[in-house]
Amino acid sequence: MKNKLGYIVFCCICFCACKDDASQQTGAYIKERMKNILNYQCIDSCRQLIQPGDLLVRRGDDLTSSMFASLNKQDKRYSHCGLAVIEQDSLYVIHSIGGEDNPDQKVKKELFTQWVSVANNLRFAAYRYALDDTAIKTLIANVNSYYTDQKMFDMDFDLQTDDRLYCSEMIYKALRKTIDDSIIKPVYGYERWYVGIDNLYLNEQAKLICEVEYK
Repeated sequence: MKNKLGYIVFCCICFCACKDDASQQTGAYIKERMKNILNYQCIDSCRQLIQPGDLLVRRGDDLTSSMFASLNKQDKRYSHCGLAVIEQDSLYVIHSIGGEDNPDQKVKKELFTQWVSVANNLRFAAYRYALDDTAIKTLIANVNSYYTDQKMFDMDFDLQTDDRLYCSEMIYKALRKTIDDSIIKPVYGYERWYVGIDNLYLNEQAKLICEVEYK
């Protein structure tokens, strides 16, 4: 098959779109999660620690997120990622996402509080790369360029092309443009090389800043 990984993702998304009863089954749990004031306090505490250029990862509570998390080779807790930026004193996350959450499939800039929404996620974390101030500014500029260029989400999950980018591919390629030698190593699976979410932070250059598990 020409693109086994992309085909698997497409089938899983189609399957998830038909599982309306899944949201009903978890509705009560979502309401309880949204009522828990501790979750919002933890978000605020973590927000105070996050700096521009930090890697942000999250785990959505839907079946599509479970599928994406399962593609990770080592740590299957997270399904999506983005980069932290600050504009006019507000924290944003630049990320590449497709599906119902982003119909036009262009790289998106979203408020941090929306990105880590208690209603739609199970957990999130922030990591910081061991980069100097100049490199951090370059990293942010590289990711920002994907946003201003309106790069589309890569449903083919093809690491060899640059016209479209999936979420972890965007961070990986922005880092490669920032430093001479990438600190992130792609993995092989589903008949191709790809970058999993866990590849972005399971390396000696990434330091955990904060981690929140919603209750």
